[in-house]
Amino acid sequence: MEQLSKDEKGVYVMLDSLKQTKKFKSLYNLGSILASGYIEFDDLNLDVGPVFSVFGYNDVEGVRIRAGGRTYFGQNDLWRLEGFTAYGFKDNKFKYGISGKWLIDKKSRLIISGGNRRDVEQIGANLTSSTDVLGRSLASSSVIGTGTNDKLTNVNLSTLAIEAEPFRNFLTRISGTYRTLESASPTFSLDYYTDAAQTTTESEVKQYETAVSLSYFPKREMTGFGVERRTKNDDFARLFAQVTER
Repeated sequence: MEQLSKDEKGVYVMLDSLKQTKKFKSLYNLGSILASGYIEFDDLNLDVGPVFSVFGYNDVEGVRIRAGGRTYFGQNDLWRLEGFTAYGFKDNKFKYGISGKWLIDKKSRLIISGGNRRDVEQIGANLTSSTDVLGRSLASSSVIGTGTNDKLTNVNLSTLAIEAEPFRNFLTRISGTYRTLESASPTFSLDYYTDAAQTTTESEVKQYETAVSLSYFPKREMTGFGVERRTKNDDFARLFAQVTER
């Protein structure tokens, strides 16, 4: 850490003064919401959002409203909790998701994360298997769609992961995921036979998988030291390898 010069300290004083100006404060808050998608409540150490996911529509849920938030004490928080709840006015069902992550060791960037989500999504819209606890495919959450969108699935997803950065920009991650899938629409079926004679069917698909992944980002530069950091540059390569067992 280096001591700030008199001029550098003056910049912070000027910014703090500007934030007390009503017009500047309004513009600053609007810009922050558009950039991050979250509305900040500093007194509660809480961000509400993303605001772009408040409303959605699909043929299964009809009009869908969603409210979510995350803890935010500062840019270098060692732990973070996030969650949401949603309601569909056509299927009359509540959905939810909650996840958390904790930075155990700053030097090795040892992080434990996990969560659970019960929601509706279009599983075929993902190019790869999604294990994002709070994620949702655009196909099932857009406000305006083109064509019928009733091939949706009820998903119950639970995940637990541990990751570390033993060397700079080299990440290792081990995760376990368990999900159950069931049709969310009478016009869409996931039924399958459970016996060779094809006399018995099941409607719920159960999947368990473990994954080991390696990621390397040469010449990447990061800011911050909390559980979530920011990337300073974008002129670096991304090398990724993953082995999944189901």
